[in-house]
Amino acid sequence: MSDLALCDAGTSAGTAGTLSGEEGDALAFLRATYRDPMQPTSIRLRAAQIAIEYERPRLAVTAVINGDDWAQRLDRAIERSNAARVIEHAPSAPKDENVVVRERPVVGPSPTPMDAPFPSPRRR
Repeated sequence: MSDLALCDAGTSAGTAGTLSGEEGDALAFLRATYRDPMQPTSIRLRAAQIAIEYERPRLAVTAVINGDDWAQRLDRAIERSNAARVIEHAPSAPKDENVVVRERPVVGPSPTPMDAPFPSPRRR
């Protein structure tokens, strides 16, 4: 729905007539529109969507870097990750040389060759 339709709907129901003086700005008009039970739900939802951008701040992530530039901080982080401890592990018991590992046989249908034609679709 266009913003023009929103304005037309607000003035036809008398929403704009209730605003006066200091509260006659656009945000007050939108608030009055979405709070007006005489307005259709679609108009009220559109007014609320527009007004919420000015009523509630968006959440944002900001980073504050003091002193060092970004490249120096990145170099230090790379050095820390390269100097990470490595856990040395030795098996607790040596492998038994008499144990034979056998592969399991393949179970299921054989794969279709890559150049095989697709089956025709079944018709009912």
